[in-house]
Amino acid sequence: MPLLPNKIEIKISFEKMYNEYYSKVLRHIVKKIGNFHDAEDVASEVFIYCYQHFDSYDQSKASLGTWLYLISESRIKNYYRSRRQNVSIDTLEEKADDGFVGPEKVAEFEESRRWLAEELKRLPEIQRKIIVLRYFYDLKSQEIADEVGISNANVRTILSRTLDKLERNYKKSFIKGDKNG
Repeated sequence: MPLLPNKIEIKISFEKMYNEYYSKVLRHIVKKIGNFHDAEDVASEVFIYCYQHFDSYDQSKASLGTWLYLISESRIKNYYRSRRQNVSIDTLEEKADDGFVGPEKVAEFEESRRWLAEELKRLPEIQRKIIVLRYFYDLKSQEIADEVGISNANVRTILSRTLDKLERNYKKSFIKGDKNG
């Protein structure tokens, strides 16, 4: 019967792993999140989890780097999930860029932005969430599929149909001269 490693051996192994992988994990998370301070928090969560579960790591199933990568990806998803729950139309309006030159262009942009905010409010939740994740958080369709719990193909179909619907409504509202929708 093999002996289980004692706590001292686990602590030494964890410290060695931490020293070897911390900077790699942090760089990976910074690339995914884009904010160094938040990435440090997420990296801390990764290593806290690793410390708590280090004795259950099985090197026959995955390399240490792979295990850390999977834990990092899970914590990154949790990070984005917690931030997305607070997305509102007000938040989207703050992200809008009004860098157009000239008062006419600014007025046009403001009118289009208000129209889009209202249209997004009218969309069913799944359509709104897919649009927000794609265009305001710049996620790929597979990442969106993972987030909302539907297939990648379904995300692409819903996205395409929703964009077509928004385009038709925009043309009705602005091109035909009916500014009230």
